[in-house]
Amino acid sequence: DANTLLNALKSHEIDMLARGTGLQWPSYADYASDPANGVTAIRVNSFQFNHLDFNLKNPILGQLPVRQAIAYATNRAEIIAAVYHGSEYTAETDQPKGLSWAYTDDIAHYPYDPAKAEAVLDAAGWKVGPDGIRVKNG
Repeated sequence: DANTLLNALKSHEIDMLARGTGLQWPSYADYASDPANGVTAIRVNSFQFNHLDFNLKNPILGQLPVRQAIAYATNRAEIIAAVYHGSEYTAETDQPKGLSWAYTDDIAHYPYDPAKAEAVLDAAGWKVGPDGIRVKNG
């Protein structure tokens, strides 16, 4: 795991860590900041496909507009910055751009747009109730 690799680097059990994880970037940078360790940390973007899966049999999540609204309301760039310390990039598919013959950009895109998420829900009949919770045909 990532902690074992970092510890192996610190103990000089290994001399190089070719591909760490963005989750550990602060630890790599901190260790490399001390010249006595003789390590240089270089951050490179990597492709790690993380995704949300929906139970389409669920009466709410089975509705396309609800899933589209979730996509528009998810700030993926903020998640990458907070969790992966900027070492990843946003993707629309499970195929990395430039690394896979199967990559295509010819798909629906859902950029972060909370106002669009609200508009999609409104158009689908999900109205905000007096308690602030959306209700179908409410």
